[in-house]
Amino acid sequence: MVEQLQGRLHRGEVEVIIGAKELGILTVVIDDRSVRNLAEALLFNTNGVIGVLWLTKIAGYYGKLAAEIQKIDGNRRSEKKSRLEQQIFFDKNVEG
Repeated sequence: MVEQLQGRLHRGEVEVIIGAKELGILTVVIDDRSVRNLAEALLFNTNGVIGVLWLTKIAGYYGKLAAEIQKIDGNRRSEKKSRLEQQIFFDKNVEG
């Protein structure tokens, strides 16, 4: 499997997928959409950063996390992610 993944993914992504396979983990957290697609093809459930943020809201931790997210440099986040964060953290219906 390492040979199949090498060259297509970054080392950390390879380690996540192989480690999950070796440990029998069914769900992996990967931010890159193309890598999530590959992981899903390998029969993993996947979650990205926005999904993790949503889970923090469900678990009741979103207040503290939302304040930290707002400190992040806005230039490093896409407009789509910003809209999703508004929906996730503040229950705002943001059109876009």
